[in-house]
Amino acid sequence: MNLSVMFLGGINGLYLLSFVLFILHFSGTGDGWKPWANRVLILSFLASSCFVVYEARATGTVLPVTALYQALFFFSWSMVLIYLLMSWKLELDTFGLVLLPLIMAMSGTALVFFKQPPAPAYPYNQWFLMHVLTAFLAYASFALSFVGALLYLAQNRGLKSKKMNAFYHKLPSLESLESVVYRTMVLGFPLLTLALASGFLWTREVYGGFWRWDPKIVASTLTWLIYLGILYVHYVSLIRGRKVVMASLFAFFCVLLTFLGVNFFETGIHNFLR
Repeated sequence: MNLSVMFLGGINGLYLLSFVLFILHFSGTGDGWKPWANRVLILSFLASSCFVVYEARATGTVLPVTALYQALFFFSWSMVLIYLLMSWKLELDTFGLVLLPLIMAMSGTALVFFKQPPAPAYPYNQWFLMHVLTAFLAYASFALSFVGALLYLAQNRGLKSKKMNAFYHKLPSLESLESVVYRTMVLGFPLLTLALASGFLWTREVYGGFWRWDPKIVASTLTWLIYLGILYVHYVSLIRGRKVVMASLFAFFCVLLTFLGVNFFETGIHNFLR
């Protein structure tokens, strides 16, 4: 069996174990499962980091994202990284229950679609590396915002139904969840800005102009404008609470469309399906 496939299978197994431990924590069997769930998730991240380095060395690239499975896996790696970093500042333990299925969906699909990656057909330089890294970290930040929005809707539904079981009592307050939704968008927006700016600079060096009518460039720019609009109307207090949460859900749908959907119309360097 291919070593990469074995590596991916082991990492997905660790993600699944962490998810099961989070379920045990939320099932009300005790708080002793939560530290173990986080420890296994950290171990998963370390193993994922080793896999990224292995793939980079095996394919002779700095950031292995040329194939669909590599892009999906790097997205899952980015989500875990942002989650662990944000956990230092915010109370995000409850996010693991919703975030891990999303991570496993990306990493598991990477295992399903594993194949020998194509040789990079574009030059690497500092703008390209900055573009790829900041784009994935931005998407990961928006994924965390998406998870916060789902938990907000779940908590809001529980409060309205007045049937609060142990699950709802372990969720943060609506105010805390809205704050996480907003702050993760605030983190992701400058990263997406850097991704676009470095992408334009790379395009200028390679193609001689800042702009190309590439489907992913167009979709990324529209997604940037959507998040800019959400952050602005929230900043001036035009929308709060459930409205900003619903807006963040729509915006993350645009992220997924930008990341994967446009590949069906893309024939250039951004196409992971080639």
